[in-house]
Amino acid sequence: MDNVGNAVQERTQRDAHADLIRVIAMLFVICMHTYSTTDFHLPFKARLFIFPIISTCNGLFYLLSGHFSLSKFKFDEKDNVGAYRTFYWKRFCSIVIPFLFYSTLLFFAEGFVSDYPKEHLGILKEINQFAEQIYIKNNSTHMWFMYSLFGMLLAAPFFARMLHGMSESELRLLMIIAIGWEFLQIILFGNILHKPFNIGGWPFTSALFCFICGYIIHRNPSFKNIKIALICSGGGCL
Repeated sequence: MDNVGNAVQERTQRDAHADLIRVIAMLFVICMHTYSTTDFHLPFKARLFIFPIISTCNGLFYLLSGHFSLSKFKFDEKDNVGAYRTFYWKRFCSIVIPFLFYSTLLFFAEGFVSDYPKEHLGILKEINQFAEQIYIKNNSTHMWFMYSLFGMLLAAPFFARMLHGMSESELRLLMIIAIGWEFLQIILFGNILHKPFNIGGWPFTSALFCFICGYIIHRNPSFKNIKIALICSGGGCL
């Protein structure tokens, strides 16, 4: 009974650090949209300081997704295919189904509040419009981030297998190289030299970099700090 109780407690125990990052990310999202739609008349130097900070909101959410997806993947040597099947099924139930449900509600809600009279288009055209809502309109509006997240979740078990096999020193080296690459691309070439960064090929950039940071911070004790999490996630979304 003690083992069962400990297992239940482990599953239901909240991650305070993850909750704190989630709250900060939500506040930054509100600030970002308010900043982009409202004229605060802030001094130029203040904007240079504030905007990069609140811009970390997307990186923080990718960081949380990577933390829970990469660190929770359990590989079974006896049933390696089953481990992938279990991972994909859980993500389908917890992410894809709610996404489709919310998209359906949004589709009917937009039609209901529309100022234009909605004529009956036929079942096939209605289905076509619904498909456009999911695959086209959502991708260019408030649900844009879901499509890059879907791709990362598809690759997550393979990234997890790679990252689980790396030592802590290797993970630190990966973090250093990734941050250095972001610095060259964004700070040096983009903000200082104002030149195009034509050196490609490094895969762990931007959102994907934030995604794997979630695992590195979880795995490496030297990175288990909210300040480091903010810095690392922010580097990939500026």
